[in-house]
Parts: sequence; structure tokens; C-alpha cells
Amino acid sequence: MFNNAVILIIDDDNWMQKVLSKTINRIGIYNIHNATNGFVGLNLAIENKPDVIFLDLLMPDVDGLTTLKMLKTIGKTKNIPVVIITSNSDFESVGIMLEAGATDFVAKPFSFTTIQDKLIKILTDNNNKNRHEAKSESVDFYNIGLEKEDTDFFNSFSIEGDLNDFNPTPTETNVDPPPRISYKNIVSTYKEPPENEINKILKK
Repeated sequence: MFNNAVILIIDDDNWMQKVLSKTINRIGIYNIHNATNGFVGLNLAIENKPDVIFLDLLMPDVDGLTTLKMLKTIGKTKNIPVVIITSNSDFESVGIMLEAGATDFVAKPFSFTTIQDKLIKILTDNNNKNRHEAKSESVDFYNIGLEKEDTDFFNSFSIEGDLNDFNPTPTETNVDPPPRISYKNIVSTYKEPPENEINKILKK
């Protein structure tokens, strides 16, 4: 029923990526993209328009909350359901994530049934609300231009270093290689570490 669904996992733990990917595979979903940090995850979300994003709460450099706020700021990603992956000790942060736009959360360690139930519910809701409209037109994300609000958002901060370094390595044999990073078309200045600039933007 959901064989064509696209899932994005943003988690700096490769082992957790594999566990979650295999769990989702058991539901019959194989179109899974993995990202090890918020910047790569944001790029993959823009490029692939996933049906659901699983986002780790605790990540270095750019944490889950900052990544979530960026996803909910950009026009092409703001309506994508985001499920937070958290440990038992992080429950006090779940409320903040839900207020910031997260759809649901999954506590680690999680079971197959938990992932299955939450994912099927979200995908069913997508079908009932706007999934048909979102998928009704084939979009080439390599050539399409970003919405003005998205371009303005990216141009308002700088990223340090060679952005090709952010290309993730697939952790599953059944996962297609990630698309080329397109940030070079968006950001041209390299000054401060990205998390510094992003935090300034989110506090405005």
C-alpha cells in the first residue's frame, strides 16, 4: 500500500540508521534516504520531498531542534511530517519539539510495532489530506528553482568549508546514492561555522 513512500532518516548514528531502515523495510518501504547531519538532511528533504522524516533529537553541530526549525521554515519542507527519535532521558525536550512542529516522537529503544503503527498512521493521513496533490505533478528537483523565501533563508547565513564534504555515504545496499549537494547554488559565502549563523536567524 505504501511501497512508493519516500522516507528520510536524519541521525548521526550509522547503526541507528541501519536499524531504523531495516525496520521500515519490513513494512515494505525501500525508498529510504539517510543523512548524518542536519545540513545534509535539509538538502535531501528539498531534493526528494519525503513523505516522512525521522529526526534524531541529539546530534552534534546542528541539533534536532535547530534542524526541525529549518525544515519548518522552508516552503518545500514545512508540511512534511517529522517524527522525533529520542531517548528516555530526553522526554522533557519532546514538548518543545512538538511545539516547533514535530508530528510525533519515537522513544529508543523502539519496537517494530511502534514504528509500523506510527508510520502507517502518518502515511494514511498524508493520503487523506494532501499526498495526492503533492505527488500529482512530477518535479525535477535538480533543475527547479527554490522559492524566493527559501533562497532568502539560505542567503541569510554562510556555510564553512567545501559543501561536497557533506555528501552522506549510503548505509544500506537498497538505498539509492544520495543526490548531489545543491547548496553551492544557494550559498556562496564562507565565514562563520553554520550553527552560529543559524542560531542568529532562529532567534530573530
